[in-house]
Amino acid sequence: IGPQTEHKFHPDSFKEFMAFHAAATERGRPAFPGLKTIRFTTCTPKYNTCEWITVEEQELPYEHSNVEAEIADDDRLVRITTKNVGVLSLARDVADMVSIDGSEPMPLLSAAGGLLPNVYFERTSSGWQGFDYRASHEYLTNPGSSKRRHLQGPIDDAFTRSFVCVRGTGTPWSAEHADWANWTLERFGREYDKYLRAKLPIVNDTQLTDEVLESHNLILFGDPGSNAVLARVIDRLPINWTKQAIEVRGRSYSTAEHSVPLVFPNPLNPHRYVVINSGHTFHEAEFKASNAQLYPRLGDIAVLKFEHQPNGGFRETTLWSEIFTAQWGFPVGATASAENQ
Repeated sequence: IGPQTEHKFHPDSFKEFMAFHAAATERGRPAFPGLKTIRFTTCTPKYNTCEWITVEEQELPYEHSNVEAEIADDDRLVRITTKNVGVLSLARDVADMVSIDGSEPMPLLSAAGGLLPNVYFERTSSGWQGFDYRASHEYLTNPGSSKRRHLQGPIDDAFTRSFVCVRGTGTPWSAEHADWANWTLERFGREYDKYLRAKLPIVNDTQLTDEVLESHNLILFGDPGSNAVLARVIDRLPINWTKQAIEVRGRSYSTAEHSVPLVFPNPLNPHRYVVINSGHTFHEAEFKASNAQLYPRLGDIAVLKFEHQPNGGFRETTLWSEIFTAQWGFPVGATASAENQ
């Protein structure tokens, strides 16, 4: 930062920064637990840890979750206040006890038999409660597929970890939808190659192995007629898909000119995602503009209307989009608000 400076260090500012950096490097980070007072805000479990406290689950996804915490001078008690936090965890040995949102002090150092490095606390209808050893282990398996780190959406989050695109080889239910899905996969591959400098990992639906299923997010292209993997999971996704239409929250959309991209815990491996008919939700115009434009556009689920263009491509219009709840459901009262098509 400096007068008449482009997007780079001003020479005088650079000297000042390097002096600050050298001093901070020599000093290093403070010994655990580090900061004794924390004020932390996040909008997603994707980025959920500050020092010794972690927001494991939000009550309302993509709203601000706030945590303020302070360890007493004698290290015996940590007091915490929260907003929009469903489950949080603390490093066990930051204090003997913990009080959350004015609760009576609860065990921290001795919680869960003193056997786990982190202690989990859940907001319930009767207040905050800590997990014992068995409940902690069960929680870590995420049996209910709650929104947690690396499983919180939106669609674009599936591409931040290992993923494989699965191309259908069967007979599509809708020729028009198949044309759009094939074009979408081709566009994803072209942009991935040009702007992210990598070849898109693609397998046919007949080539998917248990090993790939276990360790990758699956990005499925096609419909239940053309893609055998999509046919296996469609009944456990929050949409109804027939040969003529896709139904979302009671509204029906013709597959001749609509599609429903979405992300959801994979029914075949609930610790990974399944994505339907979508690559990144930002495209060439955003890649060309600035990295500041490379952010999600569609949330967890959307209804798109596609129109074939003379150049062979498609024009897409977003009719509706939504963020699923913390339990991967539709928000109360939410409907696909566009008119039936």
